[in-house]
Amino acid sequence: MTPQNAGEREAVRKVLEYMRTQKGTSSTPSGAPSAPTADVAHVTVRLPAQATLYVDGTLCPLTSDTRTFDTPVLQAGRKYYYSMRVELDRNGQRLSETRRVTVAAGERVDVTFNPTPTTATAQR
Repeated sequence: MTPQNAGEREAVRKVLEYMRTQKGTSSTPSGAPSAPTADVAHVTVRLPAQATLYVDGTLCPLTSDTRTFDTPVLQAGRKYYYSMRVELDRNGQRLSETRRVTVAAGERVDVTFNPTPTTATAQR
């Protein structure tokens, strides 16, 4: 893992943890482990490098085609959901794809986005 990837993972972890605390859900800072532990989920998102990623409506400041982060501490045995949206300008057309992603403590979650005109949401 390069230092840039570690920095990206830490930035996303902080964003997601902030979002959880703003929703009234308690969480404990977990650091940014390089491998999933029993109390966090490890999320890998694959998408075009120039695409913008939003998690629960919050811009995630990552810029590569593979973006990984660990969630804040999760309660074992419960399912959690993130709404992930990818936006991309392709050939002058704004494309968007949204997915509901399920995570749970101790899991590795892989999500692949490749917005196309058929999965795009019309923008006005």
